[in-house]
Amino acid sequence: MRLENILALTNAELKSNPFVSEFNHFRLDFKKVKKGDLYIAKDKIGIEDSIKNGAYGILYDFETEIIDDEIAWIKVNNLEESLVRILRFLLLEKDIKGYAVDDITLQLISNIQTKEVLVLKDDIYTCLL
Repeated sequence: MRLENILALTNAELKSNPFVSEFNHFRLDFKKVKKGDLYIAKDKIGIEDSIKNGAYGILYDFETEIIDDEIAWIKVNNLEESLVRILRFLLLEKDIKGYAVDDITLQLISNIQTKEVLVLKDDIYTCLL
């Protein structure tokens, strides 16, 4: 996803002058970060390791020190709300329809084995990964 899209979707503030303009994947686990990924930081733990692993950017909503000016430091007001906006964009871009359902319907749908239905029943963080 392009940096400019993330900034526009999340009303984020870019805290650095990065050389990067695009990210390959979103990563919540700093141990799984690879070159070109955007690390989603729920806290300060893992930021340094994600950079060592090749993160091109950090998406965060807390105060932190910028330790590498060459990557994108993207500060948002609310991380969870920002991830919801990004997920909506990705779903629209791929023309995927999403539905919110009650717990009983979710249990029924979860038992269906098909490639046409993807059940996302965890929090917003795991939906993007």
